[in-house]
Amino acid sequence: MLGFVAASIVFSLLFSYHESGPDVTKAVTNVTKTFRGWFFCLAFVSIGLETRVRELMSRMEGGKPLVLYLCGQTLNVLLTLAMAYVMFNVLFRERVMQLFES
Repeated sequence: MLGFVAASIVFSLLFSYHESGPDVTKAVTNVTKTFRGWFFCLAFVSIGLETRVRELMSRMEGGKPLVLYLCGQTLNVLLTLAMAYVMFNVLFRERVMQLFES
């Protein structure tokens, strides 16, 4: 965690103070593209290896946690759709229309 925060600070400072920011960003993105893909895959494999399915199944007790999860995700989807509607059709409607007209 601390390594991630330190790397984030270093690269943020590097990008903000470098004269040719977009060139540095493009170079770093090209160099790290393969690593990002592999580390993303390794993260999900690690999550899968740490999951104890038998322990999870013993805690399901009639499906109540699953129902709670589905209710929470449904609420998230509805709130996201409502926020997107407000942003694109109410607050920034003129800008959105300009983008579609040109």
